[in-house]
Amino acid sequence: MRDRGFGQIVVMGSVTSFFGMPSASAYGSTKAALNNLIEGLRFDFEKLNIRTQIINPGFVATPLTDKTSFSMPALLTAPDAARRIANGISRGGYEITFPKRLVWPLKFLRMFPKPVVFFVMYRLTGWNKRSLGPRKKRRRAAG
Repeated sequence: MRDRGFGQIVVMGSVTSFFGMPSASAYGSTKAALNNLIEGLRFDFEKLNIRTQIINPGFVATPLTDKTSFSMPALLTAPDAARRIANGISRGGYEITFPKRLVWPLKFLRMFPKPVVFFVMYRLTGWNKRSLGPRKKRRRAAG
């Protein structure tokens, strides 16, 4: 891309990158790292005429999401998500996020102090009412 004098890099993130969410710490933190990485690279790549974009979609129905046990608000079909991604890539801009009815409230929530965010997330997810389940017993090593 540098030798050619132009290019485009698109990275797949997630709305889980906006802040920590219950049961998504590993997934969300890696998506947050990708957001941070592409933000930093954008400065250098713009000088090389290489466009950078991050895609931060909400929930998309896939075989993997079919196995989840939690509510996924504003769930989209894979074809709908693919259309939105393709449109966003061709339209340009830095961030592709959807659906707006999920993304905008989450972005708005990021502006508040963490205790407010935690309170809202507990209320929305009911996480504070969920038990961790029984503790597994450790096996002792033989010998």
